[in-house]
Amino acid sequence: MLATALRLQVLKPHATLSCIGEALGGWSLSPHNLTSLLLVLKRRRRWRQALLLVEYAQASGVPLRTMHLNLAISACSRSAPRRALALFAQMGSGEGLAGGVAPDVEAGLSPSGISYNTAISACARRGDWEGALSYFREMEQRQVARNTVTYTAAIDACARGGELQKAITLFTYMEARRRRQQTPPPADGRAAARPPLPTTRLVCGQVAGIKRNPVTYSVAISGCLRNGEPQRGLSLFEQMLERKVPPDAVVYNAAISCAGQLRMPERALALLSEMSNQGLRPTAVSYGAAIAACEKGGDWRTALGLLDRMEKRGLQRNTAPPLLLSVSPPALSRSLLGLSLQVVFSSAISACGSGGQWQRALALLAEMAELGVEQNTITYNAAIQACERAGQWREAIRLFDAMEATGGGGQFELAYDYMRASASFDSR
Repeated sequence: MLATALRLQVLKPHATLSCIGEALGGWSLSPHNLTSLLLVLKRRRRWRQALLLVEYAQASGVPLRTMHLNLAISACSRSAPRRALALFAQMGSGEGLAGGVAPDVEAGLSPSGISYNTAISACARRGDWEGALSYFREMEQRQVARNTVTYTAAIDACARGGELQKAITLFTYMEARRRRQQTPPPADGRAAARPPLPTTRLVCGQVAGIKRNPVTYSVAISGCLRNGEPQRGLSLFEQMLERKVPPDAVVYNAAISCAGQLRMPERALALLSEMSNQGLRPTAVSYGAAIAACEKGGDWRTALGLLDRMEKRGLQRNTAPPLLLSVSPPALSRSLLGLSLQVVFSSAISACGSGGQWQRALALLAEMAELGVEQNTITYNAAIQACERAGQWREAIRLFDAMEATGGGGQFELAYDYMRASASFDSR
């Protein structure tokens, strides 16, 4: 099984059905081991191979179940949300899943709650709040139970699509019961007509048992931050604490970012300390958010202190912690952490620039190279701005040339001639 899964994972993007057969090596494909293989491909985010395996199973006459399609849809939802939605739309429609035999709805290929939840999550990835709410309503019409995951995904879709008020409405009333319209009996005594399908109007005060979890709060707080309402995000965090919902690291990171946007570095630092007191280990993202808050508050000394503390805790290397490796492919995990460290260093460099510490900003840029953290356009721009604020035009030009050599550019390209002119003027 393991060897077969590994062969499937390394298939090229342009692989064909015959490649799947070769990877299976004559191994008999059954519904049970199809589930196992799709689970592996989903976890490794090999969506192309997952779709191809489903198509191969269908062509080979292996009975497909809703679980198989759910796994394939989930494999696509992050990297290829459009493909995930296309596959979901074919479930129970009578169309071929991949150009082959039409699925048999009686065999169990109707969308389940998991199917809908994954489709709504795929809509969130695309910022398609209208599609997400359409599926949300369709679940009610088809009497498919909605749960915490459903509401959380719909909230995320609305927030990503710029519809914060809709997201907050869903968040506010996700624990409220839907009210069915009562149809009075006709005056002539005849049987009443079948009542219409229940609407999605939500009524506050009647608990339906759909509870908010840390992920729900994290999505809502991040949505407030994304849509320029960090104060509302902090209010949701306080509500979370009042309702005894234990925050996780992701929630704390979002709350720290909200405090930073509000230029409340003391609040951000208090949240970082509280996070440790709760037994949660701050991540590179946590420190990056706190350092960014210090940068906005002009406190470069505290920002450098946080960076030093982060490095002492072993977060300076471009490697991923075991927990991250357990849920993501190693290469992707290292890439995500590398991106986080870029943000951390960029914030620290900006903090030094705000405090007139251009030499320290350059030292941090050099430290990035020593630690193997990629210097991107954002970090170069932060260092260039630090030099520009201090009137160090020659250093700014040198950094710009180095950034250009690495393929960077961006907003400072427009200021290049101005910096050269200023440097020439200073040298007279």
